[in-house]
Amino acid sequence: MTSYWGPLFFTGTWLGATVLIYSTGPRHYPGIKRHLALSLLSVPLWWWFELVNSRVDNWEYLTASDYGAVSYALFASLAFSTVAPALDAATRITLGIFRFDAAPSTHHSRTLAATEILAGAASVPITFIAPDLCFPLVWVGPFLIFDGIVLIQGGRGILTALITGEWRIAVAVGVAGLLCGALWEFWNFWANPQWVYHLPYLDFLHIFEMPVLGYLGYIPFAWSVYQLINLPMLSRYLPSQIQEAQ
Repeated sequence: MTSYWGPLFFTGTWLGATVLIYSTGPRHYPGIKRHLALSLLSVPLWWWFELVNSRVDNWEYLTASDYGAVSYALFASLAFSTVAPALDAATRITLGIFRFDAAPSTHHSRTLAATEILAGAASVPITFIAPDLCFPLVWVGPFLIFDGIVLIQGGRGILTALITGEWRIAVAVGVAGLLCGALWEFWNFWANPQWVYHLPYLDFLHIFEMPVLGYLGYIPFAWSVYQLINLPMLSRYLPSQIQEAQ
């Protein structure tokens, strides 16, 4: 018999946790409009990673239920909708802990921005051609693309900040990614459906289902989501976290 309680419980747990994290942060809950917009943004974002995973096969879902194509797509999308809001909520807290200069960076290298975008775009076919060797690019590629676009539009590039010694924003967002990653893996360990990992060369010393070095992927993933939210084309719907921090 097909049970829908597992995916609904997972979605509800993350929805509640996200509201709680928002509420305990320095700027509190940002409102349903931002939360809903982030949820809608989160769904196609994670479906992209599912598409790439169809080639690299780094994770798979284990379930005793046969949901069917339509039900699976619906409930998977509900679960995926919790990703970006959770990272946004956690980032609001860590940005307050790792205080940094909220003024826009004066370094806007178009050459670096173009290089990032091209490298990120090139990572996609490379990952599909050699998935066993290049699977880390699943997480690095999107970050390079979003970071380059933000930079070329005059925003704060995380890579540029690191190059110029401005490390706090990268650390703050990365820590938020690790915090969410630890919670995802903790709840996944007892979840149904559950996902398990197949990471070439790294499949040792597991913490819950994730190999310990696999947690490093949460850092560029969090950077990707942060810069996606800060893309100029989304600013009218999602005011940038840097602007809110001023």
